[in-house]
Amino acid sequence: MNDLDRQLLSRALDITVVGTIILDPDQKIVFWNDWMEKGARIHAERVMHRPLLDIFPELAQTRITRAIESALNTGLPTVLSHRLTPTPFPLFTASEQTDNSNRMSQMVVIKAIRDSAEIRHCLIQIQDITNTVSREQTLRSQAVALEAAKESAQEADKAKGNFLANMSHEIRTPMNAIIGMSHLALRTDLNQKQRDYVTKVHASAQSLLGIINDILDFSKIEAGKLTMETVAFNLEDVLHNVSSLVALKAEEQGLEVNLHVDQNVPLNLIGDPLRLGQVLINLTNNAVKFTKKGNITILVSTDGEEEQGVILHFQVRDTGIGMTEEQIGRLFTAFTQADSSTTRKFGGTGLGLTICKRLVEMMHGRTWVESIPGEGSTFHFTALLPRKDSDRRRFRLPSRDLVGRRILVADDNPISREILQKSFESFSFRVTCAASGEEAIEEMERAIQENTPFHMVCLDWKMGELDGIKTAQEIRNRFPQINIPKIVMVTAYARDDVMLAAEGVGIDLFLTKPVSLSVLFESALTAMNQDMPDRTENSGITNQSLDLQLEWRGTHVLLVEDNEINQQVARELLEEEGITVQIAANGQEAVDAVSSARFDVVLMDVQMPVMDGYEASRTIRADARFASLPILAMTANAMTGDREKCIDAGMNDHISKPIHPPTLFATIAKYLNLKPKQSDPPQENSSLEEVVVLPDQLDGIDMQAGLGNVNGNRKLYRKVLGDVYSRNREILAKIQTELDQGAIAVAQRLAHTFKGVSGTIGAGSLHTQFGHLEEILKKQQLDQVAELMAHLAPEVERVMTALATLATERVVVQIPGVMPTQELDTNRLQEIFRHLVSLIDEGDSDAQEWIEQAGRLLSSSLFSVEMQTLAGQVEEYEFEEAMKTVQQIVSGLGLTI
Repeated sequence: MNDLDRQLLSRALDITVVGTIILDPDQKIVFWNDWMEKGARIHAERVMHRPLLDIFPELAQTRITRAIESALNTGLPTVLSHRLTPTPFPLFTASEQTDNSNRMSQMVVIKAIRDSAEIRHCLIQIQDITNTVSREQTLRSQAVALEAAKESAQEADKAKGNFLANMSHEIRTPMNAIIGMSHLALRTDLNQKQRDYVTKVHASAQSLLGIINDILDFSKIEAGKLTMETVAFNLEDVLHNVSSLVALKAEEQGLEVNLHVDQNVPLNLIGDPLRLGQVLINLTNNAVKFTKKGNITILVSTDGEEEQGVILHFQVRDTGIGMTEEQIGRLFTAFTQADSSTTRKFGGTGLGLTICKRLVEMMHGRTWVESIPGEGSTFHFTALLPRKDSDRRRFRLPSRDLVGRRILVADDNPISREILQKSFESFSFRVTCAASGEEAIEEMERAIQENTPFHMVCLDWKMGELDGIKTAQEIRNRFPQINIPKIVMVTAYARDDVMLAAEGVGIDLFLTKPVSLSVLFESALTAMNQDMPDRTENSGITNQSLDLQLEWRGTHVLLVEDNEINQQVARELLEEEGITVQIAANGQEAVDAVSSARFDVVLMDVQMPVMDGYEASRTIRADARFASLPILAMTANAMTGDREKCIDAGMNDHISKPIHPPTLFATIAKYLNLKPKQSDPPQENSSLEEVVVLPDQLDGIDMQAGLGNVNGNRKLYRKVLGDVYSRNREILAKIQTELDQGAIAVAQRLAHTFKGVSGTIGAGSLHTQFGHLEEILKKQQLDQVAELMAHLAPEVERVMTALATLATERVVVQIPGVMPTQELDTNRLQEIFRHLVSLIDEGDSDAQEWIEQAGRLLSSSLFSVEMQTLAGQVEEYEFEEAMKTVQQIVSGLGLTI
């Protein structure tokens, strides 16, 4: 390079916005650009050929000097930010500052460069990020202020809701007394005038109680105290309960209630059946109230599926007074009905629809209305509900000889007729419809003439002149006995009255509208003399799915694994299924454990200190008592020949890491004689499950793959991510240290272990690259190690930086609306905060791990702001402020440190 080129290069480095220093192999300064002169306020001639530590003695024994030594010795690059460097270069900035200081926040890149003689020099580049950090701090402060304002507004809103809730409870107490006493009074001897008075008091009290209940529910929602259960339920049970409650009112007004559930709607679901039923009852009662004649129809279909479950679409249709667009716009406003005249005519609080809307939103759905004045309304709502099981078939099909059987449906109500037709057709029957008794007789005659007789006739009771009873009599009288099908009577009215009127006519079965699918299906099979489906078949659980639900409880597993993170992942996966797990940290401990206790299976890691998995397996197999004990290799080794090597050592099978839960359990099950699991009763407190907060994405990590490796256990995954960060931040430095000391086997095992945990969390690139490093170390190709580790460093830094963002986030929150009920473990908290105080006093950033532990114990809203503040202070190395925050929390908790 000529002198002109050198001058141009030097000038280019001088005018950059990055400070540039070049050190020779003795760490003496050989280049110092203009930016550094301004930042350090030291001219270049005063620093040239002097050691860096002469200029900046405060950098001794810091991460910067360690990074310089690493670059000169190994060629490994290092990137340090103000968050990772508690003692940065003491430089001055012209950037904006929020704390009236002119010290610079920095991003420092330290790399090795070679001169023409291939001798390493160290390049240091410093970027001024003071403005960026300042803006981050401002935004953080603004976010805290906004959160405080939001919480203040929410507290005010809750106070209002709490007042309403308390008042509603206070009113309910005397109301219950009025209703109860008036009910008892009506059972005594009263004269006509007294009975009239008490009857009206009782009816008015019931009406007032309904209003109070609406206000109570509304205030609970407003105060955030209305919770949704998460239990297994059957949709048909909910619909049957709704129809039972509504049918009586509908019958009094001469209305028919119809129910249709589409064939693809799953019946076995998970959610809150009480609240779902409350919405349906409210909407259906509303429809009855505003309908003088015609039908009320409840329809259930699906609007697709999501990862969390199926989206059900409910419709409640009526043929009532209808509404205008203006009236619809006011419907879901609290304490408001369509208009004032409606309120006076029909009564009510105007809260019912508002409550429905809020409940639907809590079920992750939405509510809307379609209406035509004078013709009727349709209220729609959706709900996202998980399936209880994956089987989509709700009923077993009839036997082959019943498939295609002919059924005649006679009903003068077109809606009811269509619903019955669709329902029977979904059971593989062929259906013919008739709109009257006369048409039914004609269809019967035509079928006999064509030699295609009906096997069952479904008759509505009230059908104009020739009603269902008269039609049944006509069938019995007109047709030969051999051609008379089974006759089922369907009625929307009190069944006892119908049965009495139909006595002697020869009706085989009576059904009351609305008829659920399961009742209709069972009735059809009964009428055609086929056995009823058993409970298992009707529940939608096939034999195949039962076989996959194995009973693991009582199974004892020895987990042989030296890495604590891998221990935790495997242990929690196994214990979730009820398996008892004992851990051995190396092969020798495994041999000792097998000799002293009974195990059903051994999960054996291969690379371990003291004694590896191969030798441990051979030692166990040498004892005749354990000749048939299943030993399954569980290792990150997935190279060709690894499985054969495990089998040769006496192991039965090979499971690759990262662990794939279905493969793990399927492999274990192959060697054990397990029985099908009996279904567990739903847990009453399932709505109190913890929800783990995870970011949308982490740089360098496939979170979906990682979650899959821990069977979707978000809490375990979050813990593993934190452990990988806290235990492996300096993984390359640890490996380099072992290599420097000649401990190649230890370095290889470190690479092997980190390869496994990288795969577990979904860091695919690290998993692959550390696999290459392990292979190179295994072959002792040490001349390739430095280059590969230099290539690995940016990817390790990338993943660790991503994991570092989790360090200050809260790990666990409660489901909205659910308040924690468990008592605080004060003994454990006291122990944690003692460690915290000691670490913060020493200025040790390992305090973050103890902050996380305290955060898990204080996972409710208790001291959440203070804990977040504490985490931020430790992250920023503000240990004096952190100590004040800790003392504030300890004092608030009443702990003695």
